[in-house]
Amino acid sequence: MKRFAVVAVMAGALAIGAAPKAEAAPITGNLQIAASARFVIGATGAAATINTATGLDFNDGSASPGVSGTFIVLAAGNTGSFTTVPNLTTGQIKDFTFLGAGTGSGVGNYPSPPVSQFQVITSPSFTFLLQGIAGVVQTGNNFLGVTGFGLMTLTGFDPTPGVFSFSTQDPTGSSGTFSFSATDTAVPEPGSMMLLGTGLLGLAAAARRMRKA
Repeated sequence: MKRFAVVAVMAGALAIGAAPKAEAAPITGNLQIAASARFVIGATGAAATINTATGLDFNDGSASPGVSGTFIVLAAGNTGSFTTVPNLTTGQIKDFTFLGAGTGSGVGNYPSPPVSQFQVITSPSFTFLLQGIAGVVQTGNNFLGVTGFGLMTLTGFDPTPGVFSFSTQDPTGSSGTFSFSATDTAVPEPGSMMLLGTGLLGLAAAARRMRKA
């Protein structure tokens, strides 16, 4: 009986050790946000216009170099995993340079990507690591589109590649603050490159429509 008991315990331990490790699912769907920003140029963040801007200063109504701005979640447009984020949840978004050298990776008031914790929501915990810029479209004085890519984390899900899509048609001058909406789209591999291409084509199409208008 003792031998049987020992064998049984060992077999049970082996079965537990061999059991597959539970993993969360990847993030899916879209997160839509709204906030305000200012157009800036260069590493110093001098005021700019829509057609000269090289970076964005996210703010709460005034210039705030290097200080994260506040965004709100537009839950009506959220899909997939992001339906867990309540309507009007607030988060923080960092200033950054989308065109040119900026002030270096993660350094200064307007860093070039990668930008850690580019977007942050406290509850449920969400972060976006902006790893790079895929494309920029600037048309005259009436359109700016930026597509970036990175890695998302969200409570209860595996880290997942994602795309940040920003566009505005507000030609606010160098002294003004403009409102905008942006969309974060989770793209489990290998679909991320396809979505990046689609996003860039969409920005280009929007720019063409602006020129015709």
